[in-house]
Amino acid sequence: MMYRLFSLISASLVSLAACNPTFNWREAHWAQDKVLKVLLPCKADQGSRLMQMGNQTITMNMIGCEAGGALFAVSEVEVNNTMHAIEVQRQWQQAMLGNMKADVSPELLKQESFVLRGASEEPPAIRIQAQGKRQDGQALSVQAIWFARGGRLYHAAMYAEKLDADVTKTFFEGLRFP
Repeated sequence: MMYRLFSLISASLVSLAACNPTFNWREAHWAQDKVLKVLLPCKADQGSRLMQMGNQTITMNMIGCEAGGALFAVSEVEVNNTMHAIEVQRQWQQAMLGNMKADVSPELLKQESFVLRGASEEPPAIRIQAQGKRQDGQALSVQAIWFARGGRLYHAAMYAEKLDADVTKTFFEGLRFP
């Protein structure tokens, strides 16, 4: 009798845990850009801010959330042409790495091409993995990609003390163009 009661309680607790997952994946998109579909593990927050790139100020739209000790963020900016997109992408990468005080030594900074169906070929999509520090000095890992489509340049990133390969894969595979 006691064993059955314990089994029933255990099964109930497992069922309750399954109803409250750490990562509750759902599709999201910006109100102004319904082209890119984003898969986020939590309810998305949206915002925008002005960003200085060289001698130009551009508006960056962001969507993202925090779950399981990680920050998931996707941003987009409008760019004039491919050459401008390449320069903005380069500056954006440098700003991200600088802000997180990333170690850019070749053995720690990994950079590779990234394939996203529907993305433009120029500038080429790129993935960066880096190690750095938060503002408070805590360890910070990032995996980030940049890609373009039409007149927009996108940036998707996952930041955490330690990145989970399965969660990172789900996040990046959840980026889709129709």
